[in-house]
Amino acid sequence: MATVLSLPEPNNHAAFAHPNVTLDTAELERDPTNWPRFPSQNPRLSSPHVVPRYLFRVSTPSSSGSTTTTRIQSAYSLKYPDRIPKNFLDLDSSEAAVLLNTHLRWWTEFPDDFPQTNLVSWTSDLLFAVILAIRHTKSITIRTKPLKVSSVTQPERVCILMVDTKGIEDRFVDAHKLTEHTKGQCGAADPKIRAKLEKLVDWRRGDYKMAEFLSQGCLDVDGRCVSTTLADITNAGLFKIYNDLERPWEQGPWPEDVMRRLVKAREEFLMTRPTLAKDVALAVKIGRCFGGVSGNWALYVALMVLGFAERAEPQAESVCEGLREMVDEVPDINEFSPDNLRITECTSLPNELRRANDLVKKLYEYYSRREVVANEPDDLVQAMDSLALGDI
Repeated sequence: MATVLSLPEPNNHAAFAHPNVTLDTAELERDPTNWPRFPSQNPRLSSPHVVPRYLFRVSTPSSSGSTTTTRIQSAYSLKYPDRIPKNFLDLDSSEAAVLLNTHLRWWTEFPDDFPQTNLVSWTSDLLFAVILAIRHTKSITIRTKPLKVSSVTQPERVCILMVDTKGIEDRFVDAHKLTEHTKGQCGAADPKIRAKLEKLVDWRRGDYKMAEFLSQGCLDVDGRCVSTTLADITNAGLFKIYNDLERPWEQGPWPEDVMRRLVKAREEFLMTRPTLAKDVALAVKIGRCFGGVSGNWALYVALMVLGFAERAEPQAESVCEGLREMVDEVPDINEFSPDNLRITECTSLPNELRRANDLVKKLYEYYSRREVVANEPDDLVQAMDSLALGDI
């Protein structure tokens, strides 16, 4: 049972404010890399080897901060465009704990004297992103006093962004690892907030796996980000593959009902279902909604979509061949190796990411071997194929 979330008491946190330095706006435009990072030299937090290649973010017109395909801004950086806040890792441990606790509990209404969050949430789990996007098309009950009910967002205004983290890995951190780190920094000095963070850790180890990552401040994503809408992917056939996602929503207070729906979807998707040719074709259409500067984006999404549910074990060849046209658009098949995509690099791995990673392995084995033996006699090609194939 999800715990009821309530707003912090204003008087308890009025003293908190982001330490910041003032930066000339022109200097920021010249070098957006001045924004804080999560240094890779800290092994407890982040390194290029533990950040998935692609991350997703859901955004609506009412989302905090600003989200476009060129720049992502936190609520703080949007409110104070001429300032750069101190790196989250350099904040006082108590302040960092309070800010992280409020951000990860999705509190959306704050007193005027409460500091704006400088964190931005992402996920490597497309299933979670899709369920969150669907939730935005329902009215949301926010537990303020009195209760507040948000307006419904139309599907064409609910955006799902996809970012390529290659080269900017140190701008992201696993939310679970950051929570563990911040909890450890608190020590025994603030047992109340430490207990709150401990509860968050327990939730995210259990049913509430969100594969969440965080960035901070302003993030320049020009040329490395694509976007689609919930309307686009549903029109492309999302509900035809997974009519489970179209069922009536048992609404409740935000955000508990999102997590309940996620848990329910995962339970339903554990039931084995066949992989039909039409499912592969629809996954291709959904992948193409994301477009991008190379075929990598669309193929990655197609595999993620097919990995939502547990599937009967078809011949790998039928799936791989169904994706052949998309594979031909990938500039370098080696970019699609499991080591390069790093799908499994998140704390408390959800089943759908494990399944997607299995699909990636089979696809990579199938096409990389075909590439190696492309100029060999036909009988050798067939022999190599028989080694590469197997059930997914």
